[in-house]
Amino acid sequence: MKAGRHYMHPGGIRLGTSEITRLGMKESEMKEIASLLKQVVVIRKMQEKLQHC
Repeated sequence: MKAGRHYMHPGGIRLGTSEITRLGMKESEMKEIASLLKQVVVIRKMQEKLQHC
């Protein structure tokens, strides 16, 4: 970890299940995380493609 960063604010995204459970999250939170990532990555890309048509 870079100097000046804290483990709770690393400046990036860790998606491993061990990291998620370490933060106290369970299955329902993991489903919500997956849904949010899908919206950001997949749906956003689809919208960008449609705008350029």
